[in-house]
Amino acid sequence: MMAAAEGDLAVVDTLLAAGADPRAATADGTTALALAVSGGAFGDIERPLLGGCHTEVVRALLRRDPSLTPGPSRRAGIARRVARFNDCDEVLVLVDKRKRPRRGWPRPPH
Repeated sequence: MMAAAEGDLAVVDTLLAAGADPRAATADGTTALALAVSGGAFGDIERPLLGGCHTEVVRALLRRDPSLTPGPSRRAGIARRVARFNDCDEVLVLVDKRKRPRRGWPRPPH
């Protein structure tokens, strides 16, 4: 989790290759993906909202498990808001393309 929060791609890759579980979460539900999306805003109290995003770490985690999401925790929602605040559009596209389809009327066939 710390490597994801710090954006340390080499350590994240090494841990994933050694079998680290990318779905692991803290007691409050924070995942490595949420930390990478937020740029580590939860990992360092002196760096709130200013971490940017760790795009390559997000990519590495999603390569390991394409169905991975930031999780259902409150911090996952905050991570997305921090990413928006930091203009991390690429990260948001990577994470949000895995969202459930919109509810409502189906589109007519073309």
